[in-house]
Amino acid sequence: MGGISDLGRFLSTLKKLEGFDSIKQLLILRDAETSVQSAVKSIKKALETNDLPVPDECNQWKSNDGCSIKIAFSLLPNCSKSPEEGALEDLCWAILKGEDAGKQKADVQRFISNIIEKYDSIGSHEHKSRIHTYFSINKNYISFKIGEAAKAGAFDWNSDHLISLKDVILNGF
Repeated sequence: MGGISDLGRFLSTLKKLEGFDSIKQLLILRDAETSVQSAVKSIKKALETNDLPVPDECNQWKSNDGCSIKIAFSLLPNCSKSPEEGALEDLCWAILKGEDAGKQKADVQRFISNIIEKYDSIGSHEHKSRIHTYFSINKNYISFKIGEAAKAGAFDWNSDHLISLKDVILNGF
């Protein structure tokens, strides 16, 4: 759909597409970034503007009379009813798997902390720098994007960190 500020336009376009009426469920999944409250407010505004059902809270499915679609939203990184600030990269960091993943993650975190302290760089993108540094030091994931790393087996899909996301998806059916 583009960036987090593009949800309203995306929903407006989606509603105009042939077959929209056949969509039964729509789960909006986005980063909470630096403010859970702002993320929730933004999602609710986009839904209201497009005359779509507006769930009261995260992970709650909602439909309106006369509307065939049921909608929920969830916020990364924890996708729970009590969302936390963060992003997809934070969730990916939490579910990395591999024999040396724990040791490599500790080394990457020390490196990132050192760079921040020494050069005051990286700024608000520490979560992106951390996961991509991990990929760059792991021979199986060098230069991979998150989707490519997922296909290559970088993540533990049975991690407890994914329980809330799986629950909201399953509750929609």
